[in-house]
Amino acid sequence: MKGKNRCNKQLDFFRVRIEQEQYRKAILCMEEEQYDKAIILFEGLPRDYEDARNNFRE
Repeated sequence: MKGKNRCNKQLDFFRVRIEQEQYRKAILCMEEEQYDKAIILFEGLPRDYEDARNNFRE
């Protein structure tokens, strides 16, 4: 069971890193007025705290 928990924690860590990078890219697109690209990047991300919490439960 310890191995599974460690694996889940690692997956959560990488999921957060990917989401952070995606937010960063979307914000850069907005700053460069590339709104269509920003919208696409934002679409798959959690919209609020509850969405983020639910993603980690999966």
